[in-house]
Order: sequence, then C-alpha cells, then structure tokens
Amino acid sequence: MTKPAPVALRRAAVSAAAGALGLGLAAPLALAAPEAPARGGTAARFGGTVVYDAAPGVENDVAVGVFLGELAVQDETGAAAGPGCVRRNDVLVTCGPAAGVTRITLRTGDLDDRVHVAVPLDAVVDPGAGADQVTTHGGGDRITLGDGESGDRVASCGAGADAVAADPGDTVPASCENRLSPAT
Repeated sequence: MTKPAPVALRRAAVSAAAGALGLGLAAPLALAAPEAPARGGTAARFGGTVVYDAAPGVENDVAVGVFLGELAVQDETGAAAGPGCVRRNDVLVTCGPAAGVTRITLRTGDLDDRVHVAVPLDAVVDPGAGADQVTTHGGGDRITLGDGESGDRVASCGAGADAVAADPGDTVPASCENRLSPAT
C-alpha cells in the first residue's frame, strides 16, 4: 500500500474537522469575492479638457500620454474612468482622441505624488501637499506647488509660457519661465 502524501493528509484532516464541526469551509471560500483594485483617482473628459482627480490618502504616480491615438491617463496606484473616458485596465484610462484635447487638469492631492505630462498641451497641475515631483512638456503650463512646505520639485516645464507657484525650498528649473509666490 502506498503512503499518502503529507499534503493529502492535511487536506483530509481539515475536511474531517470541518465536517465534524459543521463549518463547511468550501462554501465560504467559493463565495469570497476578489478584492477590488485600489483606485488612485478618476479621469473624465469635458469637451477639450481632461481632468484627473486623485483620491485622498494615495501617493499617486500619474503619467499622461497618447495610447493608440487616444489621450491616456495612467496612475500606477489605480485609475477609474469618469464621463468621456474608458478604463482599459486597473491603471490605464483613455479619454477619446488626443487630437481634440486642448487642456489637462491634474489634481493629485495629499502625500508625495509624481506627475509626468508627456504631451505638448496646456497642463494645470496641482499636486497638493507632500514632496511632489512634476514634469510637463510643451504648452502653457500652470503648476501650483504652494502647499506651505518645501521639497516639491519640477523636473522640467518644457516649451511654452509656463508659470509655477512655489514655496521657498521648492526646486523649479529655468524651463519654467515664471516663478510665482504662492497665494497666502
């Protein structure tokens, strides 16, 4: 007679114990729903403007670009689709033809966020509180780093007439033509 494998013995013991106690372990395991993916924020399109609003309490990692001819918003912490956009997977949302988009608004809120806009459009970026990193390319960008804390960094504003409201101690390169003091 062959000796049962240790795994088979454990399964038999668990099944016998569950049956004796009336627990029926198989049913709860079968009914358990898969955990929903995290949602870093929601992208929506209103005419020629795409807006991304992040959920609070998330360190967002957002990139804006073009995917198969459509304007795409990707957040590594998860992305949901609002009006005018389609969710492609857990982290990618597309918002219609990129050719029709004239402005992008990104509000990532609290914590240490990263924002990278890789399209030459006007971008309005408000990364909120935290030590944030922002990169934009082309367009007349408006970046608000004025959260009352130093440590934010703009890597590049690209071409275009850009304005950055920054606190003392924030890093703003020369490619951002206008550095403004934040409103107090």
